[in-house]
Amino acid sequence: MNKIYTLLSVLLISSCQLLSLEPDFVTPETTYKTEDDVLAALTGTYNALMGRYNRLYNGPYYTHMSVSDEFYFTSYQPAQDIRIYSFDASDTEVQKMWAGLYQCISRANYLIHHVAKSGLDSEKVMAYVGEAKFLRAYSYFLLVTQFGSVPMPLEPTFSPDSRYFLPQSSIREIYAQIEKDMKEAEAVVLDITDLPTNERISVTGVQAVLARVYMSMAGQPLMETARYKDAAEYCEKVISSEMHDLNPDYKQIFINQIKNISEPKECIWEIAAHGNNLSGEVQAGQLGIVNGISCVSEEVGYSSGSIRTPIKLWNSFMGENDTRRDWCIASYYYKQKEGTLDVEKIDWPDTKIWERYPGKWRREYEEGVKAKSFNSTNFPVIRYADVLLMKAEAMNAIRKGPNYEAYLLVNQVRKRALGKDAAGYELPGELDYQQFLDAIKKERMVELCFEGIRKTDLLRWGDLIGNVREMGKGLKEYFPNNSYYLVGENISERNLFFPIPTAEYSMNKNIKQNNGW
Repeated sequence: MNKIYTLLSVLLISSCQLLSLEPDFVTPETTYKTEDDVLAALTGTYNALMGRYNRLYNGPYYTHMSVSDEFYFTSYQPAQDIRIYSFDASDTEVQKMWAGLYQCISRANYLIHHVAKSGLDSEKVMAYVGEAKFLRAYSYFLLVTQFGSVPMPLEPTFSPDSRYFLPQSSIREIYAQIEKDMKEAEAVVLDITDLPTNERISVTGVQAVLARVYMSMAGQPLMETARYKDAAEYCEKVISSEMHDLNPDYKQIFINQIKNISEPKECIWEIAAHGNNLSGEVQAGQLGIVNGISCVSEEVGYSSGSIRTPIKLWNSFMGENDTRRDWCIASYYYKQKEGTLDVEKIDWPDTKIWERYPGKWRREYEEGVKAKSFNSTNFPVIRYADVLLMKAEAMNAIRKGPNYEAYLLVNQVRKRALGKDAAGYELPGELDYQQFLDAIKKERMVELCFEGIRKTDLLRWGDLIGNVREMGKGLKEYFPNNSYYLVGENISERNLFFPIPTAEYSMNKNIKQNNGW
């Protein structure tokens, strides 16, 4: 959708090429003169998260880089492919993810530094600086959860090689900086009601994401369990603001995204996509293309169909009355008519569960001219349902068992899934700590599937390796003549973190490679 991009198209025409250059994507002598100049620079910082060549929210972050137990790939190279956990430190996707996140950090550092020298200090400009600090912190959050200890530049790169000599900061130090930046952002960014779009970060957006950060700190590898209290507090800030709520119709959340309809009540923060790359933009996304219903027709909406869903996900829903199940896991596929590119919709038989495709973002709902490989569907980084589930999980951890409020929070999400008049949505009473945690794990899996958070959840719970291996065994049993099961056989302890990319490791002699790489 990218209202930010279109709002500033005139300002960015002259700077788009500069945005791809490092370290200085804008020139301080000709910018940072007005509030609009700062907003243009801020837009460039946001755009780094969706840029086509950064391999982040334009596709790979929530597909190739997030393989867990909620989906598996049927298209890959058996000898070496990140999609089945068979890769090394020279992998292109790993390198591009690393470079893309540091590009966002570099742009944020540049903005923060030069605004401080510009003399601009209006409330609006300070809010822009707060957003830049948040984006820097969020980029470091993705880096620390995916790579562990990494270099942490907090100032602009003024010479081509200076960043190559920074040592790694510890995981704890990186989280401390993330917390600092996000709290400073919380104090100055605008409320969601004062922003033109949820594509920019708001007060409640910062609070929701910081709650996610605290949940990760409370789990592995830090195990700072006192952080559950912080997570619960920040979830409550979002809830008590009364600025957010659940959309009563689950599937409509994603139809709205496909149709470029902003919905800040449920979707607290989205990464903006723009256009479909047919006009030369490089800010389009791929939701529903890699992770969609296989379809050769560009008129309907092309999808490679390379991702399918395991039976564990199917079984985790509340049965056929759970409206999420047949939306998240498509009950049909598109069959190509012989000798043409036309397709017909065919319902899956009840026995075919492992073969089904993700259906969360269905390209048949896209409007206007469709491109084969790109679209303008925003990526939902964090939704209100996630906040409710995080608080319930945190309260269970704090009390070593659920209280009445924890049940209410989870049951809100479950009730929406069955409809307001449906019975049977409530969790069983008298669950102990572990039983309630297991219920939360299942609920997060079905509610948030394909939204790029499952792997991070499994990492903080310590469940990633065991769950992927379990899925691999199921794949081997169901598809004995295919190699899909390799994802379970290849994963090991070293996959708790990605390797430091070879290009970075070979130039920076002050950093150490991650274990096992």
